[in-house]
Amino acid sequence: MMKLKRIAYKLHLWLGLASGLIVFVVCLTGAIWAFGINGWVNTSDAPTFQLEGNQSYSFLFPSQIAKLAEKDISSRVPSYVDYKMAEPVEVGVYSDAYSRTVWLNPYDGKTLLVKDKGAEKEGEQAFDFWHFIAAGHRSLWLPWEVGRPVVNYGTLLFVLVLLTGLVIWIPKSGKAFKQRLRFHWNSNTSVRRKIFDLHGVLGFYVTSILLIVAFTGMVWGIEWWSKATYKFTSGGKDLVEWSVAKSDTLQKASTFTIEEGVDRVFQKLITAYPHAYRIRINYPDIAVASSCIEATVYPDKNTYYNSDSYAFDRYSLKPIALNDPYHTKYAEAQFGDKLRRMNYEIHTGAIAGTPGKLLVFFAALIGASLPVTGLYLYLRKNRKKRRK
Repeated sequence: MMKLKRIAYKLHLWLGLASGLIVFVVCLTGAIWAFGINGWVNTSDAPTFQLEGNQSYSFLFPSQIAKLAEKDISSRVPSYVDYKMAEPVEVGVYSDAYSRTVWLNPYDGKTLLVKDKGAEKEGEQAFDFWHFIAAGHRSLWLPWEVGRPVVNYGTLLFVLVLLTGLVIWIPKSGKAFKQRLRFHWNSNTSVRRKIFDLHGVLGFYVTSILLIVAFTGMVWGIEWWSKATYKFTSGGKDLVEWSVAKSDTLQKASTFTIEEGVDRVFQKLITAYPHAYRIRINYPDIAVASSCIEATVYPDKNTYYNSDSYAFDRYSLKPIALNDPYHTKYAEAQFGDKLRRMNYEIHTGAIAGTPGKLLVFFAALIGASLPVTGLYLYLRKNRKKRRK
């Protein structure tokens, strides 16, 4: 056992030093980003509106909304229309040269706000704090092709650091175990001892949470990890790659216009999901003949995993079946597919509601402190060695 602990200590030390800066940045930016993605601060550009007593409670159809927004999007075909219950409807256009969002009252079509994303303007875009934090969390503000692998494999090293730290922490007896679960500080406790306890006690309590956060984070960034995780959780199935649905171009003789098609899809979905929180429909790309109409229905405001995604042939409006985990009805999905779709909510803690979000938030803060306290202990120990 002692030999195992010595090996674990060496790995914990050197892997911790190798990944410390990465862990510090990723955990700290993750904790800050939690304020935005959890809605603890308002980061939305969307305006609010009040329903008037004489207003109809029936949504205007996408074609009507697009027509009313036409002057604000320079008569372009919308890229998407996004309906949310008791909120403004959002119409967006985006391309390499043009990006603009318009919010309208979904009942009377009154324009509430127009926001140019800046792609059309000359000069630099305005600083976006949340985009800055997201870039740090995902790629350390490095070029994506460099920073992304650094973050992903730095996270993998962090998993090993956590596991070896757990091996080191495990005491010999039950009495010692109880002693290590809390702080034993008094007026004579040294700074080094306090730092040691902050590293060990807090580290123990957040290890399981940080491991889950790390495992789910690597699902997005490390291909072999993603495939292996899916294979294990799905009972041996291979992960089907995400694919783009395509319309049958042989059906181009259909009389449906894009506007009519989107309206019919909207009618179909709002009838099937009368109580859904959100329905988003992506318009087909008029420049690509095989581009189809895509739609996603979100039953709840605070979750994404239980959404249902659809694709429809733009010419015939026939549903296009896709076999990847994200394009099946959630209620009909198997365990491995459901777990894959829950990955984001597990990563952020949202799967357990507000308590889960808070747990992940505080775990991320403590995770950011671990490289700092660990480095302090390492330098302090080396300084003592040099003095001797």
